[in-house]
Amino acid sequence: MSKKKKLYSVLICLSSIIIIAFISMTFVVIKDNYKLVEYRGRQYNPISIENLREGYHDTFKEIYNSFTTNNNPTRYSDLKTYYINVDVNEYNSLSTNLPESGQEYIDAYMRYEDKMHKVKLRFRGDNTWHWLYDKKSYRIKTKKDDLIDGIRKFNFVNAREKTMLVDYLEAQIATQMGILAANVEPVRVFMNNKYAGVFLYIDQTDESFLRNNKKLPSNLYVGEAKEDVWGNIEVWEKHAEYNVMEESDFSDLNELLTVSNNGNKDIFPYEIEQILDIEKYLKWNAFMEISKSRHVTKVHNNKFYFDPSNGKFEPIAWDAFGLSNNGGSQYNTTNIPLNLLNYRMLQNPEYVELSNQYIWESIQMEEIIDFTLLKLDEMYSTIRADVYADRYKDYVDFTDSDWKSRTYTNIEFEKNVEVLKEWLRLREAFLVSEIKRNNIYLVQSDIDIGNREGVLKFIADGISGTKIEDISFNNTYNEGSIQIWRDININGILDKEDQFINEQEIVNNEIRITLNEVILPGRKEIKEEKYRVNMSCVLEPSPLEYQFIVKYIGEEEGQ
Repeated sequence: MSKKKKLYSVLICLSSIIIIAFISMTFVVIKDNYKLVEYRGRQYNPISIENLREGYHDTFKEIYNSFTTNNNPTRYSDLKTYYINVDVNEYNSLSTNLPESGQEYIDAYMRYEDKMHKVKLRFRGDNTWHWLYDKKSYRIKTKKDDLIDGIRKFNFVNAREKTMLVDYLEAQIATQMGILAANVEPVRVFMNNKYAGVFLYIDQTDESFLRNNKKLPSNLYVGEAKEDVWGNIEVWEKHAEYNVMEESDFSDLNELLTVSNNGNKDIFPYEIEQILDIEKYLKWNAFMEISKSRHVTKVHNNKFYFDPSNGKFEPIAWDAFGLSNNGGSQYNTTNIPLNLLNYRMLQNPEYVELSNQYIWESIQMEEIIDFTLLKLDEMYSTIRADVYADRYKDYVDFTDSDWKSRTYTNIEFEKNVEVLKEWLRLREAFLVSEIKRNNIYLVQSDIDIGNREGVLKFIADGISGTKIEDISFNNTYNEGSIQIWRDININGILDKEDQFINEQEIVNNEIRITLNEVILPGRKEIKEEKYRVNMSCVLEPSPLEYQFIVKYIGEEEGQ
């Protein structure tokens, strides 16, 4: 055979191999894409050009990962390690009729710190990325008399983003700020002696969660549904109970929902402060702003603990999923009402000001971002080798409406760790700049000598309030005193509705009034459809007018 024919034969053989490989890959991609059809319905087209392209891309990454990861991590690791053994047939039964079949517990054995535990195991999570792909999320339940680290129910969750650090860092931030939060930490899991990868260990919020957080046993409510939970008490669940109340008694929660739905702005602060721990709630809100989380919504992730020691609710930081999500989220947004209660709270300028103070204290005084970056570096060094060996690591592509699970590489892991660091610094700088943004204008200072009264009118604008300590101005009086009143009804006339603030003697022809008043900007509602899962709006800063009555007391001499 001539060299030319041999070359043709080689080319034909290579072409055939490439075609067969391409056809095989296309079959695999389409088969994988069809996994979503049943759960996404008509909105997902498994053979669209875009979905095929993404499938090829993921397949190449999987091939790359198969060569660059040995799926055999080092025997010793600073991460906690859990070894699970299950019957293969029982395990496969969890996938026979998803998602319903995945919610059925099966028997398993789990070894942790050289002790074997008989446990129950099932899939965990409502969305496809938790149970449809190779790397599942699991819920573990131990026997009542065989707790693990004081916990009976806990989760091994497949991280949704490329660093596997976001949920861990948010739990660290919340705890550092004094907010009730679940324990979250990366761990290693082996399934039937095969490395399953790095997971996030997350406490289940129940009685043992309260016990480990030194909280009195009481009602712990979870609002999670496909509808607005703030308008329907029937969709809430108790995950822990107050033993002096009937299991079916939701009266304390009903009060919280009733107050939240009350449209009267004037009495809302009084009513809500009787049943909600304002300090803890506003610290929680500050935490949500620092992390830029929008993942607590009117239908999702609402968790509250009722503290019987003070008769008030406090929020639980749970599944905030902010901190850039996957490195692509903007750092420069704020004032997005999350749900009905949050909307009502953020309509009140005084509550917004307190939340801003907690943000400022956390960032400037407690250096929460430096703390977070330190925790990030420490945990990154701890998990790096185990992440590198994780062949099944994937993330959720939230830029795609199908929220498909996508493969990523160790190179992408490293890149996104750096992106997360940069995002934290950008968020810190943005929040500092925002909170400093405050302006106050004196727009009127009329004094009527005839009736010895004057009007001082201020307009506050920006994000934060401004404290006016004292006011001095030219006068027509050289003795007596000056009173200042808060003009409650803003009519420019001193009447019974107005509130007395201070009275100051005139000294050496000088009028100097001590005010010590914080002037707060207002909020205006801007409709934004992209925030429909929250409250479909943004509460942007808006100028707010304040008016005071100045009254002369004494003999007038003039000048």
